[in-house]
Amino acid sequence: MLSYIDVIPAKECISHGEPLNLLGGVANDGEAVLLDISVWGRVAEEWEPLSTQRVAVEKNEHKHLYFTLEPACFSIGRWGEEIGEIELLIRDHRPGREESGRMIFLD
Repeated sequence: MLSYIDVIPAKECISHGEPLNLLGGVANDGEAVLLDISVWGRVAEEWEPLSTQRVAVEKNEHKHLYFTLEPACFSIGRWGEEIGEIELLIRDHRPGREESGRMIFLD
């Protein structure tokens, strides 16, 4: 079974037009797997994939994952409005509405 470690942002507040570096992790206490793990972002109700990596995770492995979210992930073109905050999570599937992530603020 896979378990995910919280997304750890390089900063908790960024300016519009800046990229954001993130650290996350996955632990696997089951058999080895190859899967796509995404950073998911939520501004309103639904989680949207922002960046995806194909990752091999061995049995009993704890793996660090590094992502860079480019400025387009936070743009008006992506969300239809200028955003002031976004919630982030990493998962191999779309998170449920009840799941909460790490809040990042944009100024």
